[in-house]
Amino acid sequence: YWHFGFYLAIKMDWNLVGLVVIFPISQAIGMGFKRRERALFELGTFLGNLRAIWGAMHSWQVKVKDGRWIDCVTAMVEQGEPHVREDLHVLVNKLLAALVTYFSLPRWGRARHAVACLGAEAEMVELQDITHEQRLVIDGCIAQLQRLVQHAKCIGLPGGEAHRVDSYVSMMGVAFERLTSLKEYRTPQAFRAFARVYILLLGGLYGPYYVYLGNHGATGSYLGLPIAFACCMQFAMSGLFHVMLGLEDPFARRNGRGYGDSVKVAEVVDVTRRQLLRIEHESAQPWNYVASDIVEATKLECAMMQKLEEV
Repeated sequence: YWHFGFYLAIKMDWNLVGLVVIFPISQAIGMGFKRRERALFELGTFLGNLRAIWGAMHSWQVKVKDGRWIDCVTAMVEQGEPHVREDLHVLVNKLLAALVTYFSLPRWGRARHAVACLGAEAEMVELQDITHEQRLVIDGCIAQLQRLVQHAKCIGLPGGEAHRVDSYVSMMGVAFERLTSLKEYRTPQAFRAFARVYILLLGGLYGPYYVYLGNHGATGSYLGLPIAFACCMQFAMSGLFHVMLGLEDPFARRNGRGYGDSVKVAEVVDVTRRQLLRIEHESAQPWNYVASDIVEATKLECAMMQKLEEV
């Protein structure tokens, strides 16, 4: 363009760039942050109800035949289920591990998956199969929790309280279904492809305007200004586009695109696991119990975590 600048130099309007590229990308970034906040809300609902179910099993009291009031897990042990605590640990640990695995998997629907060549279609099918397999594991764990609640009702948990715990399980299922929608569905492929192609062609389309800038300076023709302006425009557009792509998946993988602003499921789940262990430890204590020896309590918690990992 610079060699034919006197013939092609023209002043062009930048409203088209703002309307076609910047406005849609900025709106997509806003929607991405809303998806992230929604994912945090639903994940909190899922794990919060899990803690409520765990606490109910370890602290809600049932009346046994000899007139004593004991918690649900102890009642199951006394009725001939000596491994119920270990089984409950295995169930919850399996659920949390599958949850981390599911949200750590890469998503399909990327631009290369739209082209059925060079193994892209096979890769997409493989990702779908792995993701759906982990989803089925989580669904199975939720179903086991539902059966656990019904079993607790059989050993003496009142119907009203059993219904309340069952509602916790139902809310877990609903929250997980909403999380799967946020995980598996993306913005339209055509929109992202259009933005990518337009950004790549921006330099060529607005080349005459860059030449116009270089030929209408106060000191005559100067090539440095249009080159610097063109590079700044490309960096700005590419930066906005990569921010939009980074927010596509609220559960980005470690060291992946957008990880700094994503929901860190592994860290959140680890905190939840520690909370569950602390709830189990304190369930045998009176309500006004205060841990006086923090070191001993921490050691006990670490030992319980090690036992859970071994199981």
